[in-house]
Amino acid sequence: MATYVSTVDLLPAVHDLAGLNALPASAPAVQAGTQLDLADVSRARKETSARECFCLHNPAAVTDEEVSRAKVREEAIVLQHVNANYAGAGQPDWFLPAMNAALEPLKQNIQNVQHDIQGIQNTQHDIQQGIQNVQNVLEGQIRAQNLQNIARVENCKLNAGDQLRSLPDFAGNNVPNFPEHGRSLARMTGPPINALLNAYGLPLDGTVAERRSRLASFIGVSHLV
Repeated sequence: MATYVSTVDLLPAVHDLAGLNALPASAPAVQAGTQLDLADVSRARKETSARECFCLHNPAAVTDEEVSRAKVREEAIVLQHVNANYAGAGQPDWFLPAMNAALEPLKQNIQNVQHDIQGIQNTQHDIQQGIQNVQNVLEGQIRAQNLQNIARVENCKLNAGDQLRSLPDFAGNNVPNFPEHGRSLARMTGPPINALLNAYGLPLDGTVAERRSRLASFIGVSHLV
């Protein structure tokens, strides 16, 4: 006499959220080792149908999840009857290897898609990092230009012998050998003037006097002597 191989427990009662009195009753549990009974299939199917009906007309009384649990329980009982009465009706030995072989290209395609997605994510990260780097550079240049403008305003008010305020370069760094005052700039020769012009990205053409005047104008000095 065929018996149940595994126990199929009783489903938890549905929640009467709508305050209804006539909720679907649960089918009784099926115990492993007991005799197979088609009435268990019928009761499980009635429970599923009742829950589906209540869910359709009273969604607050029976949820979709509670309907799905009833369907799974019904299938668990039906499957044990099928296995007991139709031995060998399951999948043949060749089915699983053949299925795996058929699915292998799909698995490979999925892996390729995942790899492509990872590449896109890496590219997005690199782009975001590049944008952040550009923003950092621009913010640094803006700060440096603000400091340069402040220094120019102060320097243009000074006399030739007053202490000059040094201008940073466009990266915000201090420039070495910046002239101490206007008179120091007036005495500077070609090489140190060229070094300062180069630090500020200014042209190096012209005579020493022209280059000195160009540097003086850039740092805001109006009095050399």
